[in-house]
Amino acid sequence: MARVHERIANTRKDFQHKLSRKLVNDNQVIDCREFSS
Repeated sequence: MARVHERIANTRKDFQHKLSRKLVNDNQVIDCREFSS
């Protein structure tokens, strides 16, 4: 059962890495700011 959970965790990490890599490659600037209201 632990292997199943490990595989799910690895799949999520892989997706997040691929998505963040795509965002960086597709955009020249990524601005992460917290705006107070």
